Amino acid sequence: MPLTSFEKATITAQLRTLEEKLDDITLEQMQLTQRLEVLHHLQKSTQSHYNRAINTLRSPILGLPNELLSLIFVMVVYSPIPAIAQARVTLLSHTCHRFRETVLATPALWTHIDMREGPPYEKSTLYIERSGACPLHVNIGELESITSFERHFLANILAPELHRCEVFHLTSHMIEPFHILLPWFVTSPAPFLSRLDLYYLGEQTAGAGWQTLGGSNEGPPTTAFGGSADRLTSMTISGVHMPWTAWSLSGLKELAFDFHSPDVLRSFANLMDVLTSSPGLEKLSLMQAGSDLRLSPNWYSIDSKPVVPPDFIDARRQRRPRYHPVELPCLQELGFSFTESGLACDLIHLIRSPNITSLTLEYVKFDCGPLLELLSGDPPRFPSVTHLRLVGLMSIGPGKVVEFLRTAAAKVTHLHVNAVNCPTLKEIAFLSRWMVLERGELLFPKLRELTAEGLSPRNIREMVQSRPTSGRPEKIRMRRRDWVVREDENMSWLRENTDVDLVEGSSDNEEDG
Repeated sequence: MPLTSFEKATITAQLRTLEEKLDDITLEQMQLTQRLEVLHHLQKSTQSHYNRAINTLRSPILGLPNELLSLIFVMVVYSPIPAIAQARVTLLSHTCHRFRETVLATPALWTHIDMREGPPYEKSTLYIERSGACPLHVNIGELESITSFERHFLANILAPELHRCEVFHLTSHMIEPFHILLPWFVTSPAPFLSRLDLYYLGEQTAGAGWQTLGGSNEGPPTTAFGGSADRLTSMTISGVHMPWTAWSLSGLKELAFDFHSPDVLRSFANLMDVLTSSPGLEKLSLMQAGSDLRLSPNWYSIDSKPVVPPDFIDARRQRRPRYHPVELPCLQELGFSFTESGLACDLIHLIRSPNITSLTLEYVKFDCGPLLELLSGDPPRFPSVTHLRLVGLMSIGPGKVVEFLRTAAAKVTHLHVNAVNCPTLKEIAFLSRWMVLERGELLFPKLRELTAEGLSPRNIREMVQSRPTSGRPEKIRMRRRDWVVREDENMSWLRENTDVDLVEGSSDNEEDG
């Protein structure tokens, strides 16, 4: 019999209910499927982490004792290879728990102080604290201003620890940092110090008395580092005059006095004291030394007897100073830059250095003729020079230049000529060619490498082409600015017959007149 309307409505409602339950089951199934996928992904991730952890535990490096691991970290952080040295201390400490514990327990990893992070210098302070008793490497560069933060760090944090400094470098536009650290320079021992570089970049004019760091020529001698810096081998003093009246740095191998205005020049007696007490000196550089160091031409001695300057009285001690010739058998590199020709002559007369192989004469002031004559003596003053650098020498006749090149430069293998704004040195190319063509004599017979600034490709070609093939330099470096014409036949010839490098010259900021 047919269904009643009520029965139809009831069945329809039941079907709707079943459909809704089916939809719920389908939705729940989809949700469960998604959860299963998430759980499966989590399982794979967990398994991957687990596998990596197991492999890490099997890594040979984690089987090393902490002492060896610490040594490896030190070698990595201070590696001379840039790609390796990028692994800084913080990176190592963030690798794993054991690495962090090892890094924190290795004071040698925290010894390099540079103040680069800026005020309030929390990082540098932390490094000093964690460095323990290890020797410090302090490299403070380009301090352009000084505030209470710098004063506090230098005086209260750094200064008390400088007795364990191994390398100390300070570059500042302000004189105050040098004053703050002055007690260490004068009285405190420096048993670990091997290198000292002080660069004051402030005003270099005469009369600026604050460039001199205290001290006095009266009273008891002031000794560097209280006389205790036995390991110091390299020192550069630029722009400041340290108040050392007594010298005891007998282990020096490299010494440079640079950019000294008249206020910060050393007396000649002090300079001679420096050289006398440094018999192992291997490299000496004097830059911008002036008349305060000058001697009378007759003050030097050509034998071992002391010299008494004839018309000079030391106003302070009321006696005539005496200067002995100084034996520097280990000296290999000697440089004069912006130094008076007379001073260079005086010093060369007093030093005995037969083993000099590198000589630099750069912008020597006044008439350079006497200096070249002295170096060109018979026998030459420095007969073993193989590396010669000539820059901006003025007031010299061609005859003296030729004689100097014939004698003093007879063994030169590496020649650097900077003739920018210097007609005298521009003549070297012509003189070299003239000596070959007119006299049949070869200047620089052993020349292997030529570096030229301020000489045109034509000058260089004429110099090289006039030499026999066996006497031509194997390599030529020339200033890029000197190659004016791109399609230069002289440059083409040079490239065909020698190995040519174009470099940015040291005088690129000067106009070649």
